[in-house]
Amino acid sequence: MIKTTQELSHYLAMTTEKSGYSLARSRLNVVDDWAYRDRVLKHNTGGFFNVCGMKTSEEKEYLVLFQPQSALTGLVFCRVEDEILILLQARVEPGNIHIGQYGPTIQSTMANYMQLHGGRPTSYLDYFFGFTPSCTVHSTSLQLDLGKRYFQKSKHHMLLEVEDMFPVKSPMAWVSLSALSESMEADYFLNTDLRSLLALYDWQKYQSGKTEVIDNYGSEGALSDLITHHLMQQKTTLSSHRLVSLDGLEGWSRSEEGVVSNDKRAPYIHFYRSQCQSREKDSWIQPLMGVAGVGLVQLYMRTGAHQPEYLIVSGKEFGVSEEAVLHPSRLYYAEEMVDFFDPDEEFLDKMKPYGGEGKRVLRAFYQSDEGGRFYQMRSLYQLIEVDETYQKASNEFWISRAELKKLLLTNNMNSIQLRCIATLLD
Repeated sequence: MIKTTQELSHYLAMTTEKSGYSLARSRLNVVDDWAYRDRVLKHNTGGFFNVCGMKTSEEKEYLVLFQPQSALTGLVFCRVEDEILILLQARVEPGNIHIGQYGPTIQSTMANYMQLHGGRPTSYLDYFFGFTPSCTVHSTSLQLDLGKRYFQKSKHHMLLEVEDMFPVKSPMAWVSLSALSESMEADYFLNTDLRSLLALYDWQKYQSGKTEVIDNYGSEGALSDLITHHLMQQKTTLSSHRLVSLDGLEGWSRSEEGVVSNDKRAPYIHFYRSQCQSREKDSWIQPLMGVAGVGLVQLYMRTGAHQPEYLIVSGKEFGVSEEAVLHPSRLYYAEEMVDFFDPDEEFLDKMKPYGGEGKRVLRAFYQSDEGGRFYQMRSLYQLIEVDETYQKASNEFWISRAELKKLLLTNNMNSIQLRCIATLLD
């Protein structure tokens, strides 16, 4: 059992070192499992994901991952006396910054847990796919993934409580909620799926046994206005965006090295060989998407009449269902920030506490995107206090923490960036 942040850091470092992890660039001509078929990049089993193109109604081009199968991500937790313990995995992924990061109890695509690649079985799958005595399902929902990286992908989120802590082996560990809470501002430490799951559940309410009253104090019906705006944003007609082959993208070219763009700021695909003794397979080669630059995610907070309120934006992304999504106050993908962010580590350290004129950074962390699909893609997440002079746009809405918690549980409405940054509120 891990109860302190020091123990948490030590266990991750020890597990990562024992994994025997290594990573090296590779080429398609030495890969057995991946090939260009139908002019897109596919896995030979038909599972995992396809690398293809997207053309929007404005004829803008994007490189996207097409993975319509929902991934399963879940947390098992229990209460021991007055302490909440969560079963985590010290997870090594090829695209992670710092190699190892903590992930949820289970984080698996359908192709992985069905063992299409011939790998090891997924641990604790029975807890999520069948009846288990002394196990309570607290939450289950479908949640959006990155709307400018994937096309039509959702994650199946589940939170389960067991009556007693059971024995586990490395790389799994029972971790106290208090140690996790103290680690929320650690850079590249908790992966996006773990943050996403932690944000869904109201741990404060669970510990206290109290129920917060949802009201619209000082916001004049902002929650209902936000939901109405979001529903009106949803497309009710057939999408005018379309998937296209890699050859159908004018700005990209494919080769044995991967898929690259003429624009150095645009995402690319390279092949990588990974070796790791703590994953489903000891060795594999796969494509990973990379991009230059660093993304920026900001959630604005103001002090309302009774308690803090947070600014949520009703926006659009071409890759999500009905194209409508709720996201944080400011959301910029890495390619949109290339001219602003210098990837030099000294510069990034200086940017962490900087929120802009008239804004005060309260909490912040750097986060890398899911390392099984993306190579060292990262964003700066900031919780920022703004004053009463801030003028919101017509698609921006101030809501309370309790209202936000209700929204986060709603199926396929909230961006993964909003869920990640919401972990700073607990």
